[in-house]
Amino acid sequence: SGATPGSSAPPATSPPPVPSAGGAAPAAAAQPSASTRGIWLQLGAFRELSGAQALQARTARSLPAVASQLRVFSEGDTHRLQAGPYASREVAQDVGLQLRNGLGLAPIVIERR
Repeated sequence: SGATPGSSAPPATSPPPVPSAGGAAPAAAAQPSASTRGIWLQLGAFRELSGAQALQARTARSLPAVASQLRVFSEGDTHRLQAGPYASREVAQDVGLQLRNGLGLAPIVIERR
């Protein structure tokens, strides 16, 4: 029940791993590809890339177990911090509960196609 992202850019290659500590990690600007399709948690959407990167760093510091699953998807003027992909909605919801309890976030489960 959301808009399907356009395909104005070619699919991105595998993004570099996100460091679990340190400053702001480089964002992976990507259109959905085979590696980004599936069930994801959206932690936030920002107009400024720096906002998404700051939440990414904060989340990685607070919950190192999800650090490697965090990606920033930039589409136009919107930068979305998402975690995934997950095997099922149930797995995503379990991780979402950890994010809610650990960081006070209210992530939403989405499907990237």
